Amino acid sequence: MKFYYILMISIAVLFTACEKTITVDLPDPEPVLNIQAFFEEGDETLEVWVSRNKSVLDTSIVLESDLEDSDASPLLNMYWIADATVELYKNGTLMTTFYSNAATHTYRADLGQAFAPEPYDIYELKVSAPGFPDAVATHMHPNDLELVEYSYDSIVQVPYFSNSTYYFEDDIGDKLTVRLQDPKGEDNYYHINVYADIAYLQENGDPYYASPFVGTIVPANAIIREELSQNYYSGYGNGCIFSDQALKDQLRDLSFYVESFENWDSLPDTLYLAIASTSEDYYLYEKSFQEYQASGDFFSEPVLLYSNVKGGQGLFITRTIHRKLIAIE
Repeated sequence: MKFYYILMISIAVLFTACEKTITVDLPDPEPVLNIQAFFEEGDETLEVWVSRNKSVLDTSIVLESDLEDSDASPLLNMYWIADATVELYKNGTLMTTFYSNAATHTYRADLGQAFAPEPYDIYELKVSAPGFPDAVATHMHPNDLELVEYSYDSIVQVPYFSNSTYYFEDDIGDKLTVRLQDPKGEDNYYHINVYADIAYLQENGDPYYASPFVGTIVPANAIIREELSQNYYSGYGNGCIFSDQALKDQLRDLSFYVESFENWDSLPDTLYLAIASTSEDYYLYEKSFQEYQASGDFFSEPVLLYSNVKGGQGLFITRTIHRKLIAIE
């Protein structure tokens, strides 16, 4: 419906004389809460972003000076809800209540210990605020993956993939191989990424440390590559997210071609593999998000972001990420 209204406005503008003005009143959307929460095993502080939904014609912006004391997303800062009640339940029992943190425009809970979810634990995030319907997001912590072994080969020839938008400078990259045991009798989803520790020198000579993710990861396995081409490409710096259809409850080696850090201006001091068994919620959200980004053409079909929040919008997940040191030869 929103797309239809915008299209009608554009047609009216295109075919209207300059001296004639047409005004169209669009209804504001019903107010709902937008929730973003990604809890990782080992976190001692949990963080939730709570904001309101936005009208399709709302073009307001936030000045950079407004964000000096915040590391949160500007879009979420603009619509932050300051008076919400945020509660986390584990297997039906209240686990913690979050407090409002104005400095970061988030809600936080200091656990005093590491967040330690177990496979199949059920978490509920309940959020309420005056003037909005209650929002509830439910997430089952996924079964943990079994990473048997992994290897990393620097500077290899990357084969040509037909009908592919992947690009490797001079057809050279690195090769990551992981051996995974896919849990039997259930659908599983995996997220693989590679990131670096790099020390940069600032103009004053002081070091600046950053941990950028690699830009491109291409599955060597044709089944995974076909799945990504049909559904979505994980996006620059977001790794590779795929289902277990290439594993089929088996122990298998999966290889990925990785953009070589040799092409970077500064060589990394350390490389890490980040691998996680993730949920269908995260898989579907990332799929819809990439489709949303790819729908920038004005005349393309509108794309709705996947949401697992009832009574609102957004995404709530828990995850366990395994980080492994990669030896650089």
